[in-house]
This record gives sequence, C-alpha cells and structure tokens, in this order.
Amino acid sequence: MQADASNHIQHLVIIQFEHVRLGETFKFVYPSKPPFKFGADVYRLGTYVYDDDAESKAFPTREAGVTRAALTRSGYVVPRLFRTARLARVSDRNGAGEIIIFYIENADAQYPTGVLPGADQDGDLVLTGQTAKAVLSGMASAISQVPAR
Repeated sequence: MQADASNHIQHLVIIQFEHVRLGETFKFVYPSKPPFKFGADVYRLGTYVYDDDAESKAFPTREAGVTRAALTRSGYVVPRLFRTARLARVSDRNGAGEIIIFYIENADAQYPTGVLPGADQDGDLVLTGQTAKAVLSGMASAISQVPAR
C-alpha cells in the first residue's frame, strides 16, 4: 500500500484466496477471458473504476465494506473511487480454489462527484485502451513478480 503524508491511500494491492467449503459441490470453473499473463500464470482480467464508498455503504458486510472499515480503523483515508485491475484464476486442478489479485489506485481526482458517467448497471465504469494499459502498468510497477522455478 502507498499513502500520502496525510494517510490518503494512493495505491493498494489486495490478494484474495477463496476456497470451496468442505462437503460443497461448487467448483471455480471459468475461462480466462480475456486471458492475461501475469508472472507464470494466466488470469481473467477486468479493468474498471468503481465507487467503493457507495458499495461499502450498500453492503457493509461484504468485501468492499469490510476492507474499507479495516483501512479506516487503521487510520487511512480511503478514496471514494478506485481505478482497478482485477486478475482472477482457478488455483487448483479440482476447481476448489481461486486467487484474485486487485490492484487499486485512487481515482477521486479524475472523475466528478456523483454517478460515474458511462457506468454499467452495477455502477462500474469499464476501462479500455490507454486507460486500461495505464492501470496495468501501475500494477506491474507495484507488484514484484517472482519467476516460476
């Protein structure tokens, strides 16, 4: 994580591991579409801007709400908007695990207050082209990749 002198979060990396509960039949099975190679693995990629503040208020016990509350309790100022690269892949052959990497940048200065212009029904603004490439470049700079052995 990188924060400025006033503890405003500028960049954040979250690595999330999910596992199927014992006895459940659910499997993580999905194609890596679009495929994105990062390190030695191929991931499903999404790049977008979302309103973390609104999501956290609407669903305080879900991931965004819990993460925002923990960061705030730790003395950080969390931006309203996050520019995000989300990488996800199935982490085992049986489909019982998934790894998700979130690279998040403070996007408050780039967008006006209120609803994100061009956002989808979930309130997310999908990033494409040079803007998506810039987020991926930031992610590559922030995360050290260890080569496969």
